[in-house]
Amino acid sequence: MSNREFFRPRTSLFMAGIIYLMLTVTFIQTLFTGELQNILATAAWSIFIGNCFYLVIHRPSIEIFDEGIKITNPIFTHEWGWNEVDEIETKYAFAVQSGERLTYSFAAPAPGRYHARTVHESELRGMRIAEVGSIRPGDSPRSHSGVAAYLARNRLENFRNNGMSPSIITSTTINRGGISVIALSSFLGLLLSFYHF
Repeated sequence: MSNREFFRPRTSLFMAGIIYLMLTVTFIQTLFTGELQNILATAAWSIFIGNCFYLVIHRPSIEIFDEGIKITNPIFTHEWGWNEVDEIETKYAFAVQSGERLTYSFAAPAPGRYHARTVHESELRGMRIAEVGSIRPGDSPRSHSGVAAYLARNRLENFRNNGMSPSIITSTTINRGGISVIALSSFLGLLLSFYHF
């Protein structure tokens, strides 16, 4: 896949970093003040909470290529060739319409409905948004969904105009590693919290 463009809001990395820091400080504090049982239980719960935040805030992303697009969500990763994409949607969040299936991205939510009222017409120059007097909040250039949609629509249009041949097979994969860490750390956290040795 060529000309990869990676989209993930910087705010999600910042928020995840704060959570990771808080969990690390909590574990270090327990390491110096707690007993072995408490240290192990804190480690298990810290891993559980950290992984939950990783899956929901840090992991989601959108990757755009000349040949297609990939949406990474907490549990599933979806990939399409541009030949399979019918439309890029931004009603509630950035989404890919492929046949009857509409797949949303956790990485690019749309803002509230009043956001569109704050957009100045100068911000829309060059965005190829239909001149209908107003825009959908999700298409705003100051929203995550609007930026991601602009990038994806440009690549989709280039693919269609250049008549490129399909080279990506549509697929959906499951994040087994993330699910396993959640299950194992929660089990160990519960076990160490209630069973004392």
